[in-house]
Parts: sequence; structure tokens; C-alpha cells
Amino acid sequence: MIFRAAGRVRCLVGQTSIATFLGDSESMTKTLAQEKQGFIAQLVALDNPIPPTTSSTDLGLLLAKFTELFSAPTGLPPFRPTDHQIPLNPGTPPVNVRPYKYPHFQKSEIETIVREILAVGLVQPSCSAYSSPVLLVKKKDGFWSLCVDYRCHALIQK
Repeated sequence: MIFRAAGRVRCLVGQTSIATFLGDSESMTKTLAQEKQGFIAQLVALDNPIPPTTSSTDLGLLLAKFTELFSAPTGLPPFRPTDHQIPLNPGTPPVNVRPYKYPHFQKSEIETIVREILAVGLVQPSCSAYSSPVLLVKKKDGFWSLCVDYRCHALIQK
């Protein structure tokens, strides 16, 4: 991150492999006492800050060039020469999978998401005896992401 402080350009470079903590020494001491974990912080002043590798205009041009890749899908993918399937042992009955427990507001959100993806054509109605539970995961932007748990079906193959 490059920013101006005290009339000078500063460059803040971090390591993703190390967790970061911002705070004063009192809160750091409190955290150490509670969490029983240690951390190291080092601030280094750079005389020649590292310029950013891409400008926002370059990124904008790149996104504009590949707009179709970043647009929301409007249907199922095209048919391909290979159909993927889950091979089952002969006579294997469907797994008895119960839905996860979730609050009422999530039930409404799941129903809304399912209606939307059915309307757009991303999924199709099915009468299969097999099912998989779903759960909602909140994304950074505040919206919900519908996640399907297929792990029970992996047990059938073993």
C-alpha cells in the first residue's frame, strides 16, 4: 500500500504468511495473555517506495476487454463430449441425507436464491432420489453464497 504521511510518500509491504495485528502495546499485551500466541511487528521506512505494478486504468482496460468472462451466467454450460457421472455400486440405495438446521431468515434466503437460479436456468428441477444439503456462507460484500455439501455422496463410492 502506498500512501502519503507527513508530506512524504510511504510504502507498506506485508507478508501474507504472517497474520497482522494493528493496535497499541496494551491491546497487544492483552491479546498475548488471552490467546497465548506471539507475534512480531516490524515497521521499516523506505526512501524509494515500490511503485504499483498495475494502474487502475490498466485493470479497467483488461476488464473491459474480457467483459464476457466476468458477466453473470445466463444458463447451463453447453453440452460437452464427456458427461461426468458418479459411479455407484449396483443396488446401492440413496443416502438418507437430512437438511442442515438453519435460522428462518436463511430458509427464506435459500428459497430466494433457488428461485433466482431456476429462473435464470443455472439449475434444473430434478426428481432424483439423491439430494445434498445446502448451507449459506456470507461473502465479504454482505451477500450470501449457496454452498452444496456433496460429501455424503463421496461415501457411496467407497
